[in-house]
Amino acid sequence: MAVTREDNVYMVKSRCWWAHIRGAKPILRCLQEYMVGPRRASWRIVSSIEQKEETRGNVEHVSTIKEYRSKIENELASIFDDILDLA
Repeated sequence: MAVTREDNVYMVKSRCWWAHIRGAKPILRCLQEYMVGPRRASWRIVSSIEQKEETRGNVEHVSTIKEYRSKIENELASIFDDILDLA
């Protein structure tokens, strides 16, 4: 059985909800920890690689990296929209 994005969002929301109920941490911090943090780390790594490849002049690699960075940015934007809908 394939896990969908909705399944992942549900699991994160339920983890964060129970953490909030138990008083372990605020819900927004939990959402950041499980959903935003890993993607921000990926974005930083990909951006660093993109800069290195640009200085080397690898145009083909740079275009591929930009596409991947764009996908990460779109995921982050979608997550932020979902978080704002919760608030």
